[in-house]
Amino acid sequence: MTTNISECINAILVKERELPLDPASDTMYTVLDGDKNGVVDLQARTCSCRRFQLEQLPCAHAMIVIWHSKGDVYDFYSEYYNSSTWKATYAGVVYPLPHQGDWVIPNEVRDVKVLPLDI
Repeated sequence: MTTNISECINAILVKERELPLDPASDTMYTVLDGDKNGVVDLQARTCSCRRFQLEQLPCAHAMIVIWHSKGDVYDFYSEYYNSSTWKATYAGVVYPLPHQGDWVIPNEVRDVKVLPLDI
């Protein structure tokens, strides 16, 4: 990540850094965030708010714990966010699609209704 992105993340989490922590072990903490307390387990890379698991990026609760434990936030990012992974993803040929009007879509596919996930 670039310095600008790091500065943006730091600016967003200024007030969160002041939240109190309740350690349960070296890697497990409760971040006291009012009615949205977060239970963070750095070893398992989980938080009770579930953002850490879903996005595979440290949530605000996890970032606070990482900073408190003098860890490196970037060690907790999924490899999917590394530039080398992105480059490898697109290293092969990406075939262009024809104009949408030229697509041949079978009726059984065209008639399927895809609903958004209910998260």
